Amino acid sequence: MTSQEIVEEFQQLEQKLGTLRTRAEEEESTLSQLEGQVHELSEKRVRTRREAAELESLLMQKRAEFIRAEYDVAFQAREQAAARLAEAISQALAEIDIYDRAQQALAALGGGQDAHDAQAEPELVTTSWERLVNAVQQRITEQHENELVEIASRSMSPAAIRELPEHLRDAARARIRARRRSRFPRSA
Repeated sequence: MTSQEIVEEFQQLEQKLGTLRTRAEEEESTLSQLEGQVHELSEKRVRTRREAAELESLLMQKRAEFIRAEYDVAFQAREQAAARLAEAISQALAEIDIYDRAQQALAALGGGQDAHDAQAEPELVTTSWERLVNAVQQRITEQHENELVEIASRSMSPAAIRELPEHLRDAARARIRARRRSRFPRSA
């Protein structure tokens, strides 16, 4: 190899080295910028997660407030309905007394031609009595079944649920599951 060739090869190597150094500096600068962006994005992610956690907490609080407000509305509606129902029951009992006295007065007047008509209950009353009796029986049955389900669901005996009528067993099991969920809520 001649000295001219060595000089040319040397210059080429120096030029390549300069190019590589320039590229390395550019890549180092790009890497530094990217690291800055990564750091900035990491800080943004932390802030975003914190904001999301705060918002989630606020959302849970608002959901609880909404449920409580809905409960309060439903509770007030039930209380108002209960007051109206109690008044209606009192009025119905008073009307029953009035009706009974009217029936007794009619019976006391004797028979005459219309004796049969006087002793028979008017159809309007018979139909209303049937509706009232059915409603009261249904209500009593529901309350009794609810009590049975509650007792069985709180019992320590596994036989308690098996001894329930078949249509109440699932309700008792559901009540047990609901009670467990309320004691050990799942975390979101």
